[in-house]
Amino acid sequence: MNRKDTSGAMIIALREALLNMLMHANYYEKEPLRAVANVNYYEFSNPGKMLVPVETFFTTNRTSSRNPIISKLFVQLGESERAGHGGEKIYESALVNNYRKPEIASNYEGTKLKIWKVDYADSFSGQVISERERSILKAIVSSDNQEMSHKEIEERVKLSRTKVDSSLKELMAKGTVIKIGNGRATKYGIQQTEEQLLALAQAMPNIIRRKLGREG
Repeated sequence: MNRKDTSGAMIIALREALLNMLMHANYYEKEPLRAVANVNYYEFSNPGKMLVPVETFFTTNRTSSRNPIISKLFVQLGESERAGHGGEKIYESALVNNYRKPEIASNYEGTKLKIWKVDYADSFSGQVISERERSILKAIVSSDNQEMSHKEIEERVKLSRTKVDSSLKELMAKGTVIKIGNGRATKYGIQQTEEQLLALAQAMPNIIRRKLGREG
């Protein structure tokens, strides 16, 4: 087996996050700009509310810069992707690396962007989650649609129905897994925000085209 090097996508994501922070910060506020590398994720924070809706950050190609001169400077230096496409690149990095999806929040106090460098299951390390629950999370995340039936989970993690049932109930109580459908059609998946679902739908065609191109 060969290790697939996808570090390039993460480098682009971090570069775009840093540029986004520098170009859109409100420099008249007292709070500083911060870029912090934690064990499982990177977090970028800056004063100032985003000028585009948070819901469209990972999908839109529309940009509205708070500091147009700084933005233009980075573009002319060739340090930024096409205007308005930084959010797409950040989300795409999570897809190609199979990491937990990025998260962004913005209000009048400031903007915070979190870029994970681990998958969804490992992002809960250090929290109250058992190894059995972690194995179930990994199975769901690695499935084609990130949804699995009870039977499929049992077969993947090699656990009894009783143990899987108990772990799923714990995961749903913690809000990390959701139940989809009813009866025999019931499946279990990962909770995702509306903007993450939209970004996934938009990014997948590009991922598929590149995959087919490499295999061809």
